[in-house]
Amino acid sequence: MLDEADDLYGLPLGEFTAARDALAKRLRGEKRREDADFVKGLKRPSVAAGAINLAVRQHGADDLLAAGEELRAAHGALLEGSGDAAAVRDATAREREAVRDLTRLALGDDASAATEEKVRATLHAASVDDDVRELLEAGRLEREAEAGVDAMALMASSGPKKSSGGSAGPKRTAAGKGKGSKASSARGKSSGAKKASSGPSDAERRREAAAARAREAAEAAVAASHEADAVADRARSALEAVEEEARKARAVVEGLEAQERQARRAVKEAEADAERRRTEARRAVKTAESRA
Repeated sequence: MLDEADDLYGLPLGEFTAARDALAKRLRGEKRREDADFVKGLKRPSVAAGAINLAVRQHGADDLLAAGEELRAAHGALLEGSGDAAAVRDATAREREAVRDLTRLALGDDASAATEEKVRATLHAASVDDDVRELLEAGRLEREAEAGVDAMALMASSGPKKSSGGSAGPKRTAAGKGKGSKASSARGKSSGAKKASSGPSDAERRREAAAARAREAAEAAVAASHEADAVADRARSALEAVEEEARKARAVVEGLEAQERQARRAVKEAEADAERRRTEARRAVKTAESRA
């Protein structure tokens, strides 16, 4: 990408379109028509993507990318049989923590729950999608990733490869005449019998079936883990929103209570003033009567 175009993704979203059009106009004036057409075709990032771009350019994404690599490695080891579920859980926890930290840097505390979910989904996607990872690392995202982490993509990127079976040896053809013909024929039959039994044994088939079941179980466990993570993230977002509304409600209640206390004080002061005035009026009446 052109350096001038790359700089566009480091601008606040409100400045992107005007800066893009100005750059395209300048490039066209410099007779760089292909570059101008390319720049003119760039789309302004979405709110979530723009927030991530700015956060990555200002703070970097090393922790998130390292956590994503660690998560891939842990899943790959599990599927190959050399890892364990505890390592996957630990790597998942570190990746989720890195996602939360970068989300806070990107959005602060005032973003909507929908935008926060889009940012989280995109950061999670960087762990399993190389295209998203590359754009995120460069701070050039245009759109957020779809919600939820694609566990099957993770399997495809880190799962063990199947080994290819060995090739059969060259066939031998019984040949010979006279006395050697029977022996040769017998050898040919014996060789054919061996070839017929050269396929996988029952034990090998059982091992392969068990390995396939283990891979399926691991894939299901990973998918369930990521789904649980997504549900937990949504629940945390909803809880934070509810807590914020509760704080606002408490502030309103405290304000009303303060107004009530102030009103009570005003009533008491008014009653005391009225009683004082009545007392003064009675004294004035008595004074007037005594003078009469």
